[in-house]
Amino acid sequence: MTRFTRKLLFSIFSFTFFFSILGTVTYAWFSLSQLNRLNNLDINIVTGDEFQISLDGINFSKEISTEDIERVIGTQALLADVTSFDGETFVFGILNKDKTPVANVDYLSFTLYFRTTRPQKYVYLVDNVSDQVQYDQVRDGTYVVSQGIDWRADCTFLNGPNPETDMVYPGERKTFYASDAVRISFIEEKIVENPLDQRSGSELSKKIFDLSGAPERGYGILFGELSYFNEKHNTDLLPPSTIPNTIYHLTHFEEYNPRIAVNRNSEILEMIETDKKDEENNTYYLGKVQVYVWIEGWDADCFNAIYNDSLRIRLKFQAGNPVISNI
Repeated sequence: MTRFTRKLLFSIFSFTFFFSILGTVTYAWFSLSQLNRLNNLDINIVTGDEFQISLDGINFSKEISTEDIERVIGTQALLADVTSFDGETFVFGILNKDKTPVANVDYLSFTLYFRTTRPQKYVYLVDNVSDQVQYDQVRDGTYVVSQGIDWRADCTFLNGPNPETDMVYPGERKTFYASDAVRISFIEEKIVENPLDQRSGSELSKKIFDLSGAPERGYGILFGELSYFNEKHNTDLLPPSTIPNTIYHLTHFEEYNPRIAVNRNSEILEMIETDKKDEENNTYYLGKVQVYVWIEGWDADCFNAIYNDSLRIRLKFQAGNPVISNI
């Protein structure tokens, strides 16, 4: 819930991008813990020879340094409990409705450009293994994980759909995870500097992802934190009547053709032909997304306790093409 402005503070934020030998897969990594400010900053972005990434669309390379990232996001990155319906416009809760969340102070926002000369022109977020990874593990795939915070209830509230089994009573201990309330959005943008990019706004992708694997504890649920808030404050606050379009299941690829996506669930961008060439006269294709990361205040697991948690996020991207229907 977004009634109060609560902050989850960054100290370690590391990015790593790298590719398979085919140049079609890339990874991003960043970590978050609860120290007072973003000071132990270690950010690296590394790519393969055939797939490059950039923060500004101009300086493409295999690696982007910590200083490059700091120049973009600054050094005051925090996460507050904000809410967003469209993945790019953010507001605080009702007690802070006159305030406006600030990018890279209350939520994260940064731009990523993808460039390739390969025939696979679409980029997908793939391989969500969040339910298979512990906080101190590193493995292949996309995941959002946190250590979890042990918390003792100070009132009676409903933490699930069944009043007979899901009531929590004073003194009862529960573990809550910041990772369960995280949202990540990818907002595709037209590259205005590219004269060959003639797409309209309606052709651009806008997607919000909840990688927790628990849609039943998602946005605007009556139990969980909303039930707790109402009990604590003797209110009957109701959630919004409409909910954001949120993706919980990522795209898979054909078993015998790993370059063909079976659906477009987690397709985040299309790389568009440019008038630029590489040293071997191959045409560059370029794509751009704005990435946002936030704690969703209307999530059922957005309890105060999670703001003492530590969070790790790993994003895996794969280039490919959508399946062509014969219908």
